[in-house]
Amino acid sequence: VDELAAAFDILGHAPHIGRLYRQSPVPDTRRLLLMETRYHVYYVPRGDEVRVLAVWNAQRGVGPPLRVS
Repeated sequence: VDELAAAFDILGHAPHIGRLYRQSPVPDTRRLLLMETRYHVYYVPRGDEVRVLAVWNAQRGVGPPLRVS
């Protein structure tokens, strides 16, 4: 939980820190790896906001089922 909270804080200050996730149907999706837990945070930076789409275990080998809404 602490690692996730720290990631949210970082994303609030540097939303483009994550890598672009081109496999997503949602434009501009990025992902950030949480090193301790091996989870990815999938998100989209939008102006002054960051929309989190999913938090997904990286060990699954496939990404989450992201959708355009």
